[in-house]
Amino acid sequence: MNTFFNTLIKYNKAMLNAIIIEDEKPAIEALVKMLGEVPMGVNIVARLHSVKEGVEFITANPDADIIFSDVQLSDGLSFEIFKQTGVQTPVIFTTGYDKFIIMAFENNGIDYLLKPINKVDLDRALLKYEKMRTHFLQSAKNSSIENLSKFISNRKKTRLLVKKGIESIVLRLEDITLFYTENKIVYVLDRYLKKYICDGTLSEL
Repeated sequence: MNTFFNTLIKYNKAMLNAIIIEDEKPAIEALVKMLGEVPMGVNIVARLHSVKEGVEFITANPDADIIFSDVQLSDGLSFEIFKQTGVQTPVIFTTGYDKFIIMAFENNGIDYLLKPINKVDLDRALLKYEKMRTHFLQSAKNSSIENLSKFISNRKKTRLLVKKGIESIVLRLEDITLFYTENKIVYVLDRYLKKYICDGTLSEL
């Protein structure tokens, strides 16, 4: 069974054990305050401030229910923590930048909240986590989680990261109507006839 979904269905209790990875004290305090107000109850087992601390703690304590993580830390990107530890705990990323969204969902991300985080977005993210956990718990009871996890682990991309000027934009594949090259540059045309630049080659796409 896929270990990511194992983690989701493992915990059948009201209180969530959470790890916070954040290098800004005001952001930590704001998040802790909001988590203290959520109905399901969240127990903060660790507050980590760097990639180094994250790797050391999670290597020794890999069994949290959920992780709230900033992306840009003082000593690098938090994605390095998940690469080095191999932990499969679901992550709600919290950051001031939208340019890391694709990488976030490739590193255990189940949601991506832009700072400053508000209570509505946080509640929505936790509700998504709870729905996912409940869904896969039920699937496990029905002995169908194996096929489902295989499908998701082999899923195809549904979105594409493109550029318009210096801005990075995430397009849904269903909104894309055409790929073409011009002067060795790959362009993407969406259904509104807006043109974007895409990294990679046509064969890769």
